[in-house]
Formats: sequence, C-alpha cells, structure tokens
Amino acid sequence: MPPAISKIHFPFELKRDQIEAAKAWIDNGCRGSVIFSTGTGKTEIAFECARLAANLSRQDRFAILFLVPRIVLIEQNVRRLRLYGISEDHIGIYYGEHKDIREITISTYQSAIKIITS
Repeated sequence: MPPAISKIHFPFELKRDQIEAAKAWIDNGCRGSVIFSTGTGKTEIAFECARLAANLSRQDRFAILFLVPRIVLIEQNVRRLRLYGISEDHIGIYYGEHKDIREITISTYQSAIKIITS
C-alpha cells in the first residue's frame, strides 16, 4: 500500500512558484527552508514536498513529522489534510497529553524538542 501522503489531492492547482519551491527542495536532497509570505501556501508546499519525497522513496512505510509553532495550527493542519483526502487514521497529533504517532504526525516545535532532549 503506498504512503498516505502520496494520495493527497488539492481541490485546486498549486501555483507555479509553489511547485518550483517543492521541486527545489527535492533537488536539494529534501533539505532546506521554504520562505514565503503569510497566506502564500507554505503549508501546501510542505504537503507537496512530503508527497514528492514519499513517491521518490518507493517504500510502503513513509513517516512524516510536520512541525508547527502553535497548538492551534495542529488542528488547522489536521483539517487541511482531511480536506485534501487523507484519512484521519493516518494522521496523528503529538503535544501535551496527546501522543498519537501515526504515518503523518503533526506536533509543535516545543513538543518535538522535549522528545529529543528526554
């Protein structure tokens, strides 16, 4: 079964600069920063980067950790992933008392730092 992120479907077309940013990230060995202004689709670029990386990996299991600065953005990203066709059983959240790691996990920076330093 292919990774869940490979099945993501945006209900719109990504813009040329978003596609170019995702391809540049892939071409740089899946490393680097994508710096765009507020409201320009950085989340969708991140989802596209993950989709492209999963397709390149050719593995059945492809774990993804999306980091966000605030808890409110965790739920926002869960809603977006579900809107884009990713089943809830593939999406986990990790912060505070919520420690549900799945194929696609969304966490705050602070929670991820606590894991690393523990």
